[in-house]
Amino acid sequence: MPRDDTYIYGPYLVLSDMSMFDSVVDDCVVAYITAEAQDDLESCNDFKAVEECEMRMVPVRDLIDAYNQLHGTKL
Repeated sequence: MPRDDTYIYGPYLVLSDMSMFDSVVDDCVVAYITAEAQDDLESCNDFKAVEECEMRMVPVRDLIDAYNQLHGTKL
């Protein structure tokens, strides 16, 4: 498994279809990717070219839930 400091590019908001053009917010993730994955992404501008093992992902829903818990809100 790569080191966490391998994932230096990002954050990218990646939508449920892995292409940055979807409209389903609940399946979105924030992704950091490796340098190799950055090259793949730049070559076709589509996250479908990035292997899952080359990224770290946090679901947007988890970020919103954490924000709500910290701030006592219900976004």
